[in-house]
Amino acid sequence: MANKVLEMAIAIKGQLDGSLSSSVSQAVSQTKDLTRQISAANKELKQVQKSFAKATGFEKVNLQADILKREQEINDVIAKRSDLLEKVNAKQEASSKLQRSAGRLKTAAAGTAIAAAPIALAVKEAMSYESVTADVRKTVDFDTPEGFNQMKQDIITMSQQLPMSAEGIAKIVAAGGQAGIAAKDLKQFAEGAVKMGIAFDISADEAGTMMAQWRTAFGMNQDQVTTLADQINYLSNTTSAGSGPISDIVTRIGPLASTAGLSAGQVAALGASIAGTGTSSEIAATGIKNMMLALTAGSVATKAQAGAFEKLGLNATDMANRMQTDAQGAIIDVLQRIRELPEAEQSATMTKLFGKESVGAIAPLLTQLDGLKDNFNKVGDATQYAGSMEKEYQARSATTENQLQLTKNNITALAVNLGSALLPAVNSILSTVASVAGAFAAWAGEHPTLIAGIVGVTAAIAGLVVTALTINTIVAAVQNVRAAYALMKVTLDAVKVS
Repeated sequence: MANKVLEMAIAIKGQLDGSLSSSVSQAVSQTKDLTRQISAANKELKQVQKSFAKATGFEKVNLQADILKREQEINDVIAKRSDLLEKVNAKQEASSKLQRSAGRLKTAAAGTAIAAAPIALAVKEAMSYESVTADVRKTVDFDTPEGFNQMKQDIITMSQQLPMSAEGIAKIVAAGGQAGIAAKDLKQFAEGAVKMGIAFDISADEAGTMMAQWRTAFGMNQDQVTTLADQINYLSNTTSAGSGPISDIVTRIGPLASTAGLSAGQVAALGASIAGTGTSSEIAATGIKNMMLALTAGSVATKAQAGAFEKLGLNATDMANRMQTDAQGAIIDVLQRIRELPEAEQSATMTKLFGKESVGAIAPLLTQLDGLKDNFNKVGDATQYAGSMEKEYQARSATTENQLQLTKNNITALAVNLGSALLPAVNSILSTVASVAGAFAAWAGEHPTLIAGIVGVTAAIAGLVVTALTINTIVAAVQNVRAAYALMKVTLDAVKVS
Protein backbone atom coordinates (compact mmCIF):
# COMPACT_ATOMS: atom_id res chain seq x y z
CA MET A 1 0.00 0.00 0.00
CA ALA A 2 2.83 2.41 0.85
CA ASN A 3 4.37 1.78 -2.56
CA LYS A 4 1.05 2.37 -4.33
CA VAL A 5 0.52 5.67 -2.55
CA LEU A 6 4.10 6.74 -3.28
CA GLU A 7 3.60 5.86 -6.94
CA MET A 8 0.52 8.03 -6.94
CA ALA A 9 2.38 10.94 -5.37
CA ILE A 10 5.24 10.63 -7.85
CA ALA A 11 2.82 10.38 -10.77
CA ILE A 12 1.06 13.58 -9.76
CA LYS A 13 4.16 15.50 -8.72
CA GLY A 14 6.19 14.39 -11.74
CA GLN A 15 3.46 15.44 -14.14
CA LEU A 16 2.91 18.79 -12.50
CA ASP A 17 6.58 19.52 -11.83
CA GLY A 18 7.26 19.28 -15.54
CA SER A 19 4.45 21.64 -16.51
CA LEU A 20 5.16 24.00 -13.60
CA SER A 21 8.87 24.14 -14.38
CA SER A 22 8.18 24.89 -18.03
CA SER A 23 5.57 27.47 -17.14
CA VAL A 24 7.81 29.19 -14.57
CA SER A 25 10.76 29.30 -16.96
CA GLN A 26 8.59 30.86 -19.64
CA ALA A 27 7.24 33.43 -17.18
CA VAL A 28 10.75 34.33 -15.94
CA SER A 29 11.92 34.78 -19.52
CA GLN A 30 8.94 37.03 -20.26
CA THR A 31 9.68 39.02 -17.09
CA LYS A 32 13.26 39.65 -18.23
CA ASP A 33 12.00 40.82 -21.61
CA LEU A 34 9.59 43.20 -19.93
CA THR A 35 12.36 44.50 -17.68
CA ARG A 36 14.51 45.23 -20.73
CA GLN A 37 11.53 46.95 -22.38
CA ILE A 38 11.02 49.12 -19.28
CA SER A 39 14.72 50.05 -19.22
CA ALA A 40 14.70 50.98 -22.92
CA ALA A 41 11.46 52.95 -22.51
CA ASN A 42 12.90 54.90 -19.57
CA LYS A 43 15.92 55.86 -21.63
CA GLU A 44 13.71 57.08 -24.43
CA LEU A 45 11.53 58.97 -21.93
CA LYS A 46 14.56 60.78 -20.55
CA GLN A 47 15.58 61.87 -24.04
CA VAL A 48 12.06 63.18 -24.69
CA GLN A 49 12.07 65.00 -21.34
CA LYS A 50 15.39 66.70 -22.26
CA SER A 51 13.94 67.78 -25.57
CA PHE A 52 10.85 69.07 -23.76
CA ALA A 53 13.01 71.23 -21.52
CA LYS A 54 14.52 72.99 -24.56
CA ALA A 55 11.32 73.19 -26.63
CA THR A 56 8.96 76.16 -26.86
CA GLY A 57 5.45 76.85 -28.02
CA PHE A 58 3.57 74.30 -30.08
CA GLU A 59 6.51 71.86 -30.11
CA LYS A 60 6.42 71.75 -26.34
CA VAL A 61 2.74 70.78 -26.38
CA ASN A 62 3.43 67.87 -28.70
CA LEU A 63 6.32 66.63 -26.57
CA GLN A 64 4.12 66.81 -23.45
CA ALA A 65 1.62 64.42 -25.08
CA ASP A 66 4.45 62.11 -26.09
CA ILE A 67 5.79 62.07 -22.55
CA LEU A 68 2.39 61.14 -21.10
CA LYS A 69 1.97 58.38 -23.69
CA ARG A 70 5.41 56.89 -22.92
CA GLU A 71 4.82 57.05 -19.16
CA GLN A 72 1.54 55.13 -19.61
CA GLU A 73 3.29 52.49 -21.73
CA ILE A 74 5.98 52.09 -19.08
CA ASN A 75 3.35 51.71 -16.33
CA ASP A 76 1.52 49.09 -18.39
CA VAL A 77 4.69 47.04 -18.86
CA ILE A 78 5.52 47.34 -15.15
CA ALA A 79 2.02 46.09 -14.25
CA LYS A 80 2.37 43.21 -16.69
CA ARG A 81 5.71 42.28 -15.19
CA SER A 82 4.25 42.39 -11.64
CA ASP A 83 1.42 40.10 -12.71
CA LEU A 84 3.92 37.64 -14.16
CA LEU A 85 6.00 37.70 -10.97
CA GLU A 86 2.90 36.94 -8.88
CA LYS A 87 2.09 33.95 -11.09
CA VAL A 88 5.67 32.70 -10.86
CA ASN A 89 5.51 32.90 -7.06
CA ALA A 90 2.12 31.16 -7.02
CA LYS A 91 3.38 28.36 -9.25
CA GLN A 92 6.47 27.86 -7.12
CA GLU A 93 4.37 27.81 -3.95
CA ALA A 94 2.00 25.27 -5.51
CA SER A 95 4.94 23.07 -6.45
CA SER A 96 6.38 23.30 -2.92
CA LYS A 97 2.98 22.56 -1.40
CA LEU A 98 2.54 19.55 -3.66
CA GLN A 99 6.01 18.28 -2.75
CA ARG A 100 5.32 18.66 0.97
CA SER A 101 1.93 16.93 0.64
CA ALA A 102 3.44 14.05 -1.34
CA GLY A 103 6.16 13.69 1.30
CA ARG A 104 3.62 13.55 4.10
CA LEU A 105 1.58 11.01 2.18
CA LYS A 106 4.65 8.84 1.64
CA THR A 107 5.54 8.95 5.34
CA ALA A 108 1.96 8.27 6.41
CA ALA A 109 1.62 5.40 3.97
CA ALA A 110 4.80 3.70 5.15
CA GLY A 111 4.02 4.24 8.83
CA THR A 112 0.41 3.13 8.72
CA ALA A 113 1.28 0.10 6.59
CA ILE A 114 3.79 -1.09 9.18
CA ALA A 115 1.48 -0.36 12.09
CA ALA A 116 -1.49 -2.01 10.39
CA ALA A 117 0.33 -5.19 9.29
CA PRO A 118 -0.61 -7.32 12.36
CA ILE A 119 -4.21 -6.10 12.21
CA ALA A 120 -4.34 -6.76 8.49
CA LEU A 121 -3.06 -10.31 9.00
CA ALA A 122 -5.69 -10.93 11.65
CA VAL A 123 -8.44 -9.61 9.39
CA LYS A 124 -7.18 -11.72 6.49
CA GLU A 125 -7.17 -14.89 8.62
CA ALA A 126 -10.65 -14.11 9.94
CA MET A 127 -11.98 -13.56 6.42
CA SER A 128 -10.44 -16.83 5.21
CA TYR A 129 -11.95 -18.69 8.17
CA GLU A 130 -15.31 -17.02 7.58
CA SER A 131 -15.29 -18.30 3.98
CA VAL A 132 -14.44 -21.87 5.02
CA THR A 133 -17.07 -22.00 7.76
CA ALA A 134 -19.65 -20.79 5.25
CA ASP A 135 -19.62 -24.39 3.96
CA VAL A 136 -20.34 -25.59 7.50
CA ARG A 137 -23.36 -23.30 7.69
CA LYS A 138 -24.52 -24.60 4.30
CA THR A 139 -24.28 -28.33 5.10
CA VAL A 140 -25.15 -28.39 8.81
CA ASP A 141 -28.64 -27.72 10.13
CA PHE A 142 -28.16 -25.64 13.30
CA ASP A 143 -31.15 -24.96 15.50
CA THR A 144 -30.06 -21.39 16.24
CA PRO A 145 -27.45 -18.90 14.99
CA GLU A 146 -25.71 -19.34 18.33
CA GLY A 147 -25.21 -23.01 17.47
CA PHE A 148 -23.27 -22.08 14.35
CA ASN A 149 -21.18 -19.52 16.24
CA GLN A 150 -20.40 -22.11 18.91
CA MET A 151 -19.31 -24.60 16.25
CA LYS A 152 -16.98 -22.00 14.75
CA GLN A 153 -15.40 -21.48 18.16
CA ASP A 154 -15.24 -25.25 18.80
CA ILE A 155 -13.31 -25.70 15.55
CA ILE A 156 -10.82 -23.02 16.61
CA THR A 157 -10.44 -24.67 20.01
CA MET A 158 -9.88 -28.09 18.42
CA SER A 159 -7.18 -26.64 16.18
CA GLN A 160 -5.37 -25.45 19.32
CA GLN A 161 -5.34 -29.00 20.65
CA LEU A 162 -5.01 -31.08 17.47
CA PRO A 163 -2.23 -30.78 14.87
CA MET A 164 -4.55 -29.72 12.05
CA SER A 165 -5.47 -26.25 10.85
CA ALA A 166 -8.86 -24.79 11.72
CA GLU A 167 -9.54 -24.63 8.01
CA GLY A 168 -8.90 -28.37 7.65
CA ILE A 169 -11.11 -29.21 10.62
CA ALA A 170 -13.86 -26.98 9.23
CA LYS A 171 -13.78 -28.94 5.97
CA ILE A 172 -14.21 -32.20 7.91
CA VAL A 173 -17.15 -30.74 9.82
CA ALA A 174 -18.73 -29.58 6.56
CA ALA A 175 -18.26 -33.05 5.04
CA GLY A 176 -19.80 -34.61 8.14
CA GLY A 177 -22.79 -32.32 7.89
CA GLN A 178 -23.18 -33.23 4.23
CA ALA A 179 -23.15 -36.91 5.23
CA GLY A 180 -26.12 -36.26 7.52
CA ILE A 181 -24.31 -36.30 10.87
CA ALA A 182 -26.24 -34.33 13.48
CA ALA A 183 -24.79 -30.99 14.59
CA LYS A 184 -24.38 -32.24 18.16
CA ASP A 185 -22.12 -35.09 16.97
CA LEU A 186 -19.93 -33.11 14.58
CA LYS A 187 -17.35 -32.01 17.13
CA GLN A 188 -16.69 -35.60 18.23
CA PHE A 189 -16.72 -36.71 14.60
CA ALA A 190 -14.15 -34.12 13.54
CA GLU A 191 -11.90 -34.87 16.49
CA GLY A 192 -12.06 -38.60 15.72
CA ALA A 193 -11.29 -38.00 12.03
CA VAL A 194 -8.20 -35.92 12.84
CA LYS A 195 -6.90 -38.51 15.29
CA MET A 196 -7.65 -41.38 12.92
CA GLY A 197 -5.89 -39.59 10.08
CA ILE A 198 -2.73 -39.17 12.14
CA ALA A 199 -2.90 -42.69 13.62
CA PHE A 200 -3.51 -44.34 10.23
CA ASP A 201 -1.09 -42.03 8.42
CA ILE A 202 -3.73 -40.82 5.99
CA SER A 203 -5.20 -37.36 5.44
CA ALA A 204 -7.89 -36.19 7.81
CA ASP A 205 -10.16 -35.71 4.78
CA GLU A 206 -9.78 -39.41 3.92
CA ALA A 207 -10.34 -40.39 7.54
CA GLY A 208 -13.44 -38.20 7.74
CA THR A 209 -14.83 -39.70 4.54
CA MET A 210 -14.24 -43.23 5.83
CA MET A 211 -15.84 -42.50 9.18
CA ALA A 212 -18.89 -40.97 7.51
CA GLN A 213 -19.23 -44.02 5.24
CA TRP A 214 -18.89 -46.41 8.18
CA ARG A 215 -21.55 -44.57 10.14
CA THR A 216 -23.96 -44.89 7.22
CA ALA A 217 -23.02 -48.40 6.07
CA PHE A 218 -23.05 -50.02 9.51
CA GLY A 219 -25.60 -47.75 11.21
CA MET A 220 -23.03 -46.67 13.81
CA ASN A 221 -22.79 -43.72 16.14
CA GLN A 222 -19.46 -41.97 16.67
CA ASP A 223 -18.47 -44.10 19.66
CA GLN A 224 -19.00 -47.25 17.61
CA VAL A 225 -16.97 -45.79 14.73
CA THR A 226 -14.16 -45.07 17.17
CA THR A 227 -14.36 -48.65 18.39
CA LEU A 228 -14.01 -49.91 14.81
CA ALA A 229 -11.01 -47.63 14.31
CA ASP A 230 -9.49 -49.06 17.51
CA GLN A 231 -10.00 -52.60 16.17
CA ILE A 232 -8.42 -51.78 12.81
CA ASN A 233 -5.48 -50.01 14.41
CA TYR A 234 -4.87 -52.92 16.80
CA LEU A 235 -5.00 -55.43 13.94
CA SER A 236 -2.50 -53.34 11.96
CA ASN A 237 -0.18 -53.26 14.98
CA THR A 238 -0.33 -57.02 15.54
CA THR A 239 -0.44 -58.38 11.97
CA SER A 240 1.49 -57.76 8.76
CA ALA A 241 -1.48 -55.85 7.29
CA GLY A 242 -1.52 -52.05 7.38
CA SER A 243 -4.40 -49.97 8.70
CA GLY A 244 -4.91 -48.46 5.25
CA PRO A 245 -5.69 -51.73 3.41
CA ILE A 246 -7.81 -53.01 6.30
CA SER A 247 -9.82 -49.77 6.35
CA ASP A 248 -10.27 -49.91 2.58
CA ILE A 249 -11.57 -53.48 2.74
CA VAL A 250 -14.06 -52.62 5.48
CA THR A 251 -15.27 -49.61 3.47
CA ARG A 252 -15.63 -51.67 0.27
CA ILE A 253 -17.64 -54.40 2.03
CA GLY A 254 -19.95 -51.83 3.62
CA PRO A 255 -23.56 -52.78 4.45
CA LEU A 256 -23.22 -56.24 2.90
CA ALA A 257 -21.49 -57.32 6.11
CA SER A 258 -24.55 -56.84 8.32
CA THR A 259 -26.83 -58.69 5.87
CA ALA A 260 -24.42 -61.61 6.09
CA GLY A 261 -24.41 -61.54 9.89
CA LEU A 262 -20.88 -60.13 10.24
CA SER A 263 -19.90 -57.14 12.35
CA ALA A 264 -17.61 -54.48 10.96
CA GLY A 265 -14.90 -55.66 13.33
CA GLN A 266 -15.17 -59.22 12.00
CA VAL A 267 -14.85 -57.90 8.44
CA ALA A 268 -11.71 -56.07 9.59
CA ALA A 269 -10.35 -59.36 11.00
CA LEU A 270 -11.01 -61.12 7.68
CA GLY A 271 -9.45 -58.18 5.82
CA ALA A 272 -6.32 -58.19 7.98
CA SER A 273 -5.91 -61.96 7.50
CA ILE A 274 -6.11 -61.74 3.70
CA ALA A 275 -4.26 -58.41 3.26
CA GLY A 276 -1.49 -59.77 5.49
CA THR A 277 -0.70 -62.34 2.78
CA GLY A 278 0.09 -59.56 0.29
CA THR A 279 -3.30 -59.60 -1.45
CA SER A 280 -4.51 -56.16 -2.58
CA SER A 281 -7.44 -54.62 -0.71
CA GLU A 282 -9.59 -54.63 -3.87
CA ILE A 283 -9.08 -58.38 -4.50
CA ALA A 284 -9.46 -59.14 -0.81
CA ALA A 285 -12.75 -57.24 -0.63
CA THR A 286 -14.06 -59.05 -3.72
CA GLY A 287 -13.15 -62.42 -2.20
CA ILE A 288 -14.85 -61.62 1.11
CA LYS A 289 -18.00 -60.37 -0.66
CA ASN A 290 -18.28 -63.53 -2.75
CA MET A 291 -17.68 -65.66 0.32
CA MET A 292 -20.49 -63.91 2.22
CA LEU A 293 -22.86 -64.17 -0.75
CA ALA A 294 -22.16 -67.88 -1.13
CA LEU A 295 -22.55 -68.69 2.57
CA THR A 296 -25.86 -66.77 2.76
CA ALA A 297 -27.29 -68.02 -0.58
CA GLY A 298 -29.56 -70.56 1.13
CA SER A 299 -32.35 -71.76 -1.14
CA VAL A 300 -31.07 -69.72 -4.10
CA ALA A 301 -27.68 -71.39 -4.11
CA THR A 302 -26.62 -72.62 -7.53
CA LYS A 303 -26.44 -76.32 -8.32
CA ALA A 304 -22.65 -76.14 -8.17
CA GLN A 305 -22.73 -74.42 -4.80
CA ALA A 306 -25.23 -76.90 -3.38
CA GLY A 307 -23.01 -79.75 -4.58
CA ALA A 308 -19.95 -78.16 -2.99
CA PHE A 309 -21.78 -77.75 0.32
CA GLU A 310 -22.81 -81.43 0.19
CA LYS A 311 -19.20 -82.43 -0.49
CA LEU A 312 -18.29 -80.58 2.71
CA GLY A 313 -21.08 -82.30 4.62
CA LEU A 314 -23.12 -79.10 4.83
CA ASN A 315 -26.45 -77.76 3.63
CA ALA A 316 -26.79 -74.38 1.90
CA THR A 317 -29.96 -73.40 3.78
CA ASP A 318 -28.56 -74.45 7.15
CA MET A 319 -25.39 -72.50 6.42
CA ALA A 320 -27.41 -69.35 5.63
CA ASN A 321 -29.18 -69.66 8.98
CA ARG A 322 -25.89 -70.22 10.82
CA MET A 323 -24.46 -67.05 9.28
CA GLN A 324 -27.17 -65.01 10.98
CA THR A 325 -26.45 -66.46 14.41
CA ASP A 326 -22.72 -67.24 14.33
CA ALA A 327 -21.11 -65.94 11.13
CA GLN A 328 -17.62 -66.16 12.58
CA GLY A 329 -18.03 -69.79 13.58
CA ALA A 330 -19.69 -70.65 10.24
CA ILE A 331 -16.81 -69.20 8.21
CA ILE A 332 -14.19 -71.04 10.30
CA ASP A 333 -16.13 -74.30 9.92
CA VAL A 334 -16.35 -74.00 6.10
CA LEU A 335 -12.66 -73.17 5.76
CA GLN A 336 -11.65 -76.02 8.04
CA ARG A 337 -13.73 -78.52 6.03
CA ILE A 338 -12.18 -77.25 2.76
CA ARG A 339 -8.68 -77.59 4.25
CA GLU A 340 -9.44 -81.21 5.21
CA LEU A 341 -10.21 -82.12 1.57
CA PRO A 342 -7.48 -83.59 -0.58
CA GLU A 343 -5.36 -80.73 -1.96
CA ALA A 344 -6.39 -81.65 -5.51
CA GLU A 345 -10.05 -80.97 -4.61
CA GLN A 346 -9.65 -77.81 -2.53
CA SER A 347 -9.33 -75.34 -5.41
CA ALA A 348 -12.24 -76.86 -7.34
CA THR A 349 -14.49 -76.77 -4.30
CA MET A 350 -13.65 -73.13 -3.57
CA THR A 351 -14.27 -72.26 -7.22
CA LYS A 352 -17.73 -73.84 -7.07
CA LEU A 353 -18.58 -72.09 -3.83
CA PHE A 354 -17.06 -68.63 -4.20
CA GLY A 355 -16.26 -68.21 -7.88
CA LYS A 356 -13.00 -68.43 -9.76
CA GLU A 357 -12.02 -64.76 -9.17
CA SER A 358 -12.18 -65.22 -5.40
CA VAL A 359 -9.98 -68.28 -5.03
CA GLY A 360 -6.80 -66.20 -5.00
CA ALA A 361 -8.03 -64.19 -2.01
CA ILE A 362 -9.57 -67.03 0.02
CA ALA A 363 -7.06 -69.82 -0.61
CA PRO A 364 -4.37 -68.24 1.65
CA LEU A 365 -6.82 -68.43 4.55
CA LEU A 366 -6.53 -72.24 4.48
CA THR A 367 -2.91 -72.00 5.59
CA GLN A 368 -3.57 -68.98 7.80
CA LEU A 369 -6.61 -70.35 9.59
CA ASP A 370 -5.09 -70.05 13.04
CA GLY A 371 -4.22 -66.45 12.28
CA LEU A 372 -7.80 -65.78 11.22
CA LYS A 373 -9.10 -67.30 14.48
CA ASP A 374 -6.64 -65.13 16.41
CA ASN A 375 -7.77 -62.00 14.56
CA PHE A 376 -11.42 -62.79 15.26
CA ASN A 377 -10.51 -63.10 18.94
CA LYS A 378 -8.68 -59.76 18.86
CA VAL A 379 -11.69 -57.81 17.63
CA GLY A 380 -13.93 -59.66 20.05
CA ASP A 381 -11.92 -58.69 23.13
CA ALA A 382 -12.21 -55.02 24.03
CA THR A 383 -9.46 -55.31 26.62
CA GLN A 384 -7.01 -55.84 23.74
CA TYR A 385 -8.03 -53.14 21.27
CA ALA A 386 -9.68 -50.45 23.43
CA GLY A 387 -7.91 -47.10 23.11
CA SER A 388 -5.55 -48.40 20.44
CA MET A 389 -6.13 -45.51 18.03
CA GLU A 390 -5.73 -42.89 20.77
CA LYS A 391 -2.40 -44.41 21.80
CA GLU A 392 -1.24 -44.45 18.20
CA TYR A 393 -2.35 -40.85 17.76
CA GLN A 394 -0.52 -39.74 20.90
CA ALA A 395 2.68 -41.43 19.76
CA ARG A 396 2.56 -39.99 16.24
CA SER A 397 1.40 -36.51 17.25
CA ALA A 398 4.44 -36.03 19.49
CA THR A 399 6.65 -35.34 16.45
CA THR A 400 8.33 -31.96 15.99
CA GLU A 401 6.35 -31.38 12.81
CA ASN A 402 3.04 -31.76 14.63
CA GLN A 403 4.23 -29.56 17.50
CA LEU A 404 5.09 -26.85 14.97
CA GLN A 405 1.61 -27.25 13.48
CA LEU A 406 0.07 -26.79 16.93
CA THR A 407 2.12 -23.65 17.49
CA LYS A 408 1.00 -22.27 14.16
CA ASN A 409 -2.61 -23.21 14.94
CA ASN A 410 -2.53 -21.31 18.24
CA ILE A 411 -1.13 -18.21 16.54
CA THR A 412 -3.78 -18.49 13.84
CA ALA A 413 -6.49 -18.94 16.49
CA LEU A 414 -5.42 -15.68 18.09
CA ALA A 415 -5.46 -13.95 14.70
CA VAL A 416 -8.90 -15.33 13.79
CA ASN A 417 -10.43 -14.32 17.13
CA LEU A 418 -8.95 -10.83 16.87
CA GLY A 419 -9.84 -10.45 13.20
CA SER A 420 -13.39 -11.73 13.73
CA ALA A 421 -13.97 -8.94 16.24
CA LEU A 422 -12.81 -6.44 13.59
CA LEU A 423 -14.81 -7.79 10.65
CA PRO A 424 -17.91 -5.64 11.30
CA ALA A 425 -15.69 -2.55 11.27
CA VAL A 426 -13.92 -3.81 8.14
CA ASN A 427 -17.24 -4.18 6.34
CA SER A 428 -18.08 -0.60 7.26
CA ILE A 429 -14.66 0.55 6.04
CA LEU A 430 -15.08 -1.29 2.76
CA SER A 431 -18.33 0.54 2.23
CA THR A 432 -16.50 3.82 2.78
CA VAL A 433 -13.71 2.86 0.38
CA ALA A 434 -16.28 1.88 -2.22
CA SER A 435 -17.95 5.28 -1.82
CA VAL A 436 -14.63 7.06 -2.26
CA ALA A 437 -13.90 5.04 -5.39
CA GLY A 438 -17.33 5.89 -6.73
CA ALA A 439 -16.81 9.57 -6.01
CA PHE A 440 -13.51 9.54 -7.88
CA ALA A 441 -15.17 7.81 -10.82
CA ALA A 442 -18.01 10.33 -10.93
CA TRP A 443 -15.61 13.27 -10.64
CA ALA A 444 -13.46 11.92 -13.49
CA GLY A 445 -16.53 11.61 -15.68
CA GLU A 446 -17.52 15.20 -15.01
CA HIS A 447 -14.03 16.66 -15.58
CA PRO A 448 -12.48 14.90 -18.60
CA THR A 449 -10.50 17.99 -19.64
CA LEU A 450 -9.00 18.46 -16.20
CA ILE A 451 -8.16 14.75 -15.98
CA ALA A 452 -6.31 15.05 -19.29
CA GLY A 453 -4.21 17.83 -17.73
CA ILE A 454 -2.99 15.60 -14.92
CA VAL A 455 -2.13 12.38 -16.74
CA GLY A 456 -1.44 9.51 -14.41
CA VAL A 457 -3.51 10.72 -11.47
CA THR A 458 -6.61 8.68 -12.31
CA ALA A 459 -4.60 5.49 -12.80
CA ALA A 460 -2.73 6.05 -9.54
CA ILE A 461 -5.95 6.59 -7.59
CA ALA A 462 -7.56 3.54 -9.20
CA GLY A 463 -4.55 1.45 -8.21
CA LEU A 464 -4.75 2.82 -4.70
CA VAL A 465 -8.41 1.94 -4.29
CA VAL A 466 -7.98 -1.54 -5.81
CA THR A 467 -5.09 -2.18 -3.45
CA ALA A 468 -7.25 -1.01 -0.56
CA LEU A 469 -9.88 -3.56 -1.50
CA THR A 470 -7.37 -6.42 -1.11
CA ILE A 471 -7.51 -5.81 2.65
CA ASN A 472 -3.78 -6.52 2.91
CA THR A 473 -3.54 -3.34 5.02
CA ILE A 474 -7.12 -2.24 5.44
CA VAL A 475 -6.50 0.39 8.10
CA ALA A 476 -3.61 1.91 6.15
CA ALA A 477 -5.74 1.79 3.01
CA VAL A 478 -8.51 3.92 4.42
CA GLN A 479 -6.12 6.46 5.92
CA ASN A 480 -4.21 6.69 2.70
CA VAL A 481 -7.34 7.06 0.59
CA ARG A 482 -8.19 10.05 2.70
CA ALA A 483 -4.63 11.37 2.30
CA ALA A 484 -4.88 10.78 -1.44
CA TYR A 485 -8.05 12.82 -1.55
CA ALA A 486 -6.22 15.69 0.17
CA LEU A 487 -3.37 15.32 -2.34
CA MET A 488 -5.89 15.48 -5.18
CA LYS A 489 -7.15 18.79 -3.82
CA VAL A 490 -3.63 20.17 -3.76
CA THR A 491 -3.15 18.92 -7.31
CA LEU A 492 -6.31 20.66 -8.53
CA ASP A 493 -5.18 23.88 -6.90
CA ALA A 494 -1.85 23.58 -8.68
CA VAL A 495 -3.56 22.92 -12.02
CA LYS A 496 -5.78 25.95 -11.59
CA VAL A 497 -2.71 28.12 -10.94
CA SER A 498 -1.22 27.00 -14.25
